[in-house]
Amino acid sequence: MTSLADPILQARRHVERWRETADPDDLDARLAGVAGALDEARTTADGPLVAEAWRLHLMTLLEAEKIADIYATLGKLDQWCAMHPDPECRRVLDWLRGLRAILDGDPSQAEALLAASVTDRQALGPLTTIRWFQGRFDELEARYLRVRRDEPAESSHVLMLAWIWAHQDRKTAARGVLDTLGDIQALPRDRDWLLRMSLLAELSVLLDDRALAETVRRMLSPYPRRIVLIGNGFGCWGTTDRPLGLLSRYLGDVADAVRHLTAKIELSAAAAAHPWLVRGQFDLAEVLLDAGSPLAEARRYAREGIMGARRLDYPWLWARAEAVEHRLFLRTTSMSRRPSDAAAPPAAAASAAAPPAAAAVQAPVQAAAPTITVLGGFEVRSAPGGVTAWTSRKARELLCILVTFRGRPVSRELLMEHLWPGQAPSRLRNRLAVTVSTVRRALDPAADFDREHFVGTTRDTVRLHVDHVTIDAEWFLRTGAAALARGTPAGRHQAASSERVDHLNGDEQALTERALSDSLSYYRGEAFADEPFAEWATALRDECAAMQVALLHAVIAVTRSSWRRADAARQILATDPYDERANRALVEALQNLGARGAAESTHAKFHSSLD
Repeated sequence: MTSLADPILQARRHVERWRETADPDDLDARLAGVAGALDEARTTADGPLVAEAWRLHLMTLLEAEKIADIYATLGKLDQWCAMHPDPECRRVLDWLRGLRAILDGDPSQAEALLAASVTDRQALGPLTTIRWFQGRFDELEARYLRVRRDEPAESSHVLMLAWIWAHQDRKTAARGVLDTLGDIQALPRDRDWLLRMSLLAELSVLLDDRALAETVRRMLSPYPRRIVLIGNGFGCWGTTDRPLGLLSRYLGDVADAVRHLTAKIELSAAAAAHPWLVRGQFDLAEVLLDAGSPLAEARRYAREGIMGARRLDYPWLWARAEAVEHRLFLRTTSMSRRPSDAAAPPAAAASAAAPPAAAAVQAPVQAAAPTITVLGGFEVRSAPGGVTAWTSRKARELLCILVTFRGRPVSRELLMEHLWPGQAPSRLRNRLAVTVSTVRRALDPAADFDREHFVGTTRDTVRLHVDHVTIDAEWFLRTGAAALARGTPAGRHQAASSERVDHLNGDEQALTERALSDSLSYYRGEAFADEPFAEWATALRDECAAMQVALLHAVIAVTRSSWRRADAARQILATDPYDERANRALVEALQNLGARGAAESTHAKFHSSLD
């Protein structure tokens, strides 16, 4: 017995030694040590010990950014499992495949693999990453409150709670729990130390704490290009270059922020870590936009991030994609107002080249074109770029009415009836002429253009030349129609009816979904939301709302993502709770995601509302 037990005992001691030695400064020694411990463990017949040695070896390779070595080791582990059918080693293989599924943007597969390979407590680390990218912060809060009660001395739980609350904009609560940690320089330097520093880096920015940011930056700076583990190594948080980049951005060191975020993108791309790659591209695009860098550079990173986000089942990344698209839109329209620049239509805000659906729509906007926003609220920016401050309520209303007619001539009598109901037209012609002149001055205060360039008049009519201005509702309706028209006639019919479109190949499906998403990104609320009772707004408001619903039904029809189908269906039902097709799509998507209880509840609630 002694001769058999001694090798096992010795191997176990070596595995435990390297598991407990987790100081970031000891990484090189650990790389060699865990490899030796694995070789030693494999000479024994102790299945759990061998499995733990495999896991420790893979964790350490992951932390050290040894991506190629990880894949080589996985191949060896697969061969080992084939030769030694031990369930413990198979669970290690499934655990790392679960992490791979997270990186591939497949949370459903990831959760299934993790549930079969690790305990609930061990799964918390990778589950945190999944819920984060899904934007489901509330579920994380409940889990971390529970583990904090079970392990009150573990500072990682405290920091994770502070991080969650800060992202929920509960900054007083976040600051309060953060203050319980005391001196952060005394935090234990174990396997979660890089995670603690990464959380503190984000917290310092979210809480606007410059002193904390400077301290964390000084502590974390010696560890660039390191992968951050979470939950004692069972999950992956990203790389240290992202928090270092965020700290540099916050502290005003733009060059250092760009350096770190570029390194983060390179590492994520090498690891095919798609969610982290997308997030890094958005981070870098925002830094470049803040710094006033050439728009093409920021647009390149943003465009790649946007395309990557739309292929992942992570709604939080979709929200970031929309925010970055909006920033690009604002930057592009701002540049278009400079007389020396050629103006770009709103679609240029989303990509260096217009998306396929939008490419078919030519928007001949003149240089220094005024911009009219009506979706979500009314705002006008004149040709020079300033926000119009209306001194005449009637002039503002006149322009709104002209926008709703979408470039069609409007009779003067109809306009006078809208603006001054019940008054004799013969007394209003001069007032209407003055009001038209006020609108012209609002669009072109410096009179740089011909007086008829933006607002054209005849003896009997007035019209807005919509090709000479940028109107968000116009662009939304045009790109929406083009997006719905993609594919074959049968495909167009199916897209409008929410039935699944299966005739498209992978590239066609991706391009169609991209075109639909690009168009939907322009819909930021009801047309003339600040004029809820104006009769003249009804037609355009209904047309835009109907287009949004049609686009969302088309998304449901073409996407292969259950999360996107559920999200689109929920948006439709928020507008029309009695849309049976959207309810059916939501129930099906929830069932595919494994949320059977939610699917049954949704189905029952819908049918009870019809009674």
